[in-house]
Amino acid sequence: MLARGAAILGIAVLVLVNAVLWSRLPKRASEKPVFASQPIVDGSARTFHGTTSKSGAASTPDASTPSTSGSPAAPLALPDVRGRPMDVSIVGDSLASGRYASSPDVRYRALVLAALAARGATTPVEAVKTEASSLSTAVTLPAGLDFVVLELGTDDMLRTDVAGFAASYSDLVKSVRTSSPDAALVCAGTWSAIGAEFDAVIERACTQAGGRFVSLRSQYAVEANRGPAGQQGYYGLSDDIAPNDAGHRAIAEALLHAVGLSLS
Repeated sequence: MLARGAAILGIAVLVLVNAVLWSRLPKRASEKPVFASQPIVDGSARTFHGTTSKSGAASTPDASTPSTSGSPAAPLALPDVRGRPMDVSIVGDSLASGRYASSPDVRYRALVLAALAARGATTPVEAVKTEASSLSTAVTLPAGLDFVVLELGTDDMLRTDVAGFAASYSDLVKSVRTSSPDAALVCAGTWSAIGAEFDAVIERACTQAGGRFVSLRSQYAVEANRGPAGQQGYYGLSDDIAPNDAGHRAIAEALLHAVGLSLS
C-alpha cells in the first residue's frame, strides 16, 4: 500500500515538473501577439476601429514592419538649383489638405514650404488628380521636379488592401523617379498606430528608388499631437485622430529633418 502511494506521488511530482518546464519554453514564432485596436482616418472624416486590415489580415507587427534600429542616416541632399527656384511637390492626402489644423498656414504642407522658401526661392507644384481610382496615389506629376514629398497611405487604409496599395504606390514612385530622376524623394509613413503593413510598402518602394522613408508612428503616438474631438475649426469638426496644430508641426519637423532642415 505504501509502495503504491509512493508511486502515485512520484508520478504527480513528475507531471508538475514537466508542466513548469513546458511553461518556460519559448513560444513558437507563429504565435504573434494581438494588439488592441486603434482608429485611423480616411479621406471623408470617418473613423475605423478594428484589428484587421481591408484584406482581413490581422494588423499586428511582423517581419514586414519597417526597421527603426541602427544609426540615424545622414540627411538626404537637396539638388543644387542655384540660379532658379527649386520646384517642390508635396503629394498628400487629407492630412496635407489641412485636417485638422486651425488654419491653412499651420498645416504641415505650409510649414514645409515655408522652411524651404527660407532656404531659397521655391516654386510649389501641385499634383494632378487622374480620377483613375479613389486612391490618393492616383495622381500625375510634371517632369523635372527637384524635391518630392509623398505623404500617402493613411486615407487609403480603408479603401484597399495592402496588395492593392502596394501596386499603386510603387507605380507612383516609379513614375516620379522616371520623370524626375534627380529629385530628392521623401516618403512619409501612415498617421496611424496600426499601419505597419502599409508603412513597410512605403518604405520598400521609397528606399528602392533612392528616397528616404520617414515614419510618423512616434509622432502619432503622442496624444498631444491629436484632438481634442468636437472642436469647430477651419477644416470642420475635429476628431481625436487627425493631427492638430502640434501634430502638423511634428510631421513637418520629421519631413524637414530628412533633408537636414528644421522649422524656425
